[in-house]
Amino acid sequence: MLELEKDTKRALYENSVRLKKKYGQNFCIDKSVIHDIIEASKISDKDTILEIGAGAGALTAELAKMAKRVTALEIDNEMVGILQKKLKSFDNIEVINQDIMKWTELSALPKGTKVVANLPYYITTPILMRLLEQKKLFDRITIMVQKEVAERLCAIPSTKAYGAITLAVNYLTEASLVRIVDRKAFLPVPNVDSAVVTMKVLDKPRVTVSDENKLNTLIRASFLHRRKTLSNSLSSSNIFSLDKEKIKQAIENSGFPTNIRAENLSLEDFAMLLENLLK
Repeated sequence: MLELEKDTKRALYENSVRLKKKYGQNFCIDKSVIHDIIEASKISDKDTILEIGAGAGALTAELAKMAKRVTALEIDNEMVGILQKKLKSFDNIEVINQDIMKWTELSALPKGTKVVANLPYYITTPILMRLLEQKKLFDRITIMVQKEVAERLCAIPSTKAYGAITLAVNYLTEASLVRIVDRKAFLPVPNVDSAVVTMKVLDKPRVTVSDENKLNTLIRASFLHRRKTLSNSLSSSNIFSLDKEKIKQAIENSGFPTNIRAENLSLEDFAMLLENLLK
């Protein structure tokens, strides 16, 4: 870890780069973490990799040794200069100074692309949702995120971490926790620990419903006030224009008690409830 930390500090100093808080820049300086990310990504020499937030390029270089091609996005134009110097010996890396949320070429990536990213804490969910919207494009998504977020992504029903983002991920992927990453593995040291999560994108959604958009709306509305019962949450949201008694009836027809809460329902349960609400 010490060697990688020195290399990163030297690159920042020699290029007169100051880290920018608005980008949530925390660079991994632990080689064991980089190794575990590579392993979890299951990269072959035929793969195209999209790396989001290439930073100082420590992970980028290792990805390029394994993959056919790496597209490395970096939002900070000063860091792009460091990347271009560090990675100049590789002929299979394209460094792009771009924000993933604004990058218009995302859909042009080849089918089966694998995503690897150390995501800024402040924008993890929007980035992940944008990737999932392109579900037919990716084979696997491996990300390093705040530990608390990782717990949400991999949560099971009836737990505190379980929520709408859990179900969004579960609908399209098989998610698993790879490892916890101590905050000291980063430069500068953040205030929280992190974790690596890998998500294998499914060939088709885990459940079949008549209206995918309404399923997403149902799930979001159900968790909007998670302390309320499901019937109260849905009746206050008015997303199906049904009165409370009809919502309770749909819940009962799905085989659930009317005082059940959203956190107690699995994805399959929500799919069943949706169909009964639409009736």
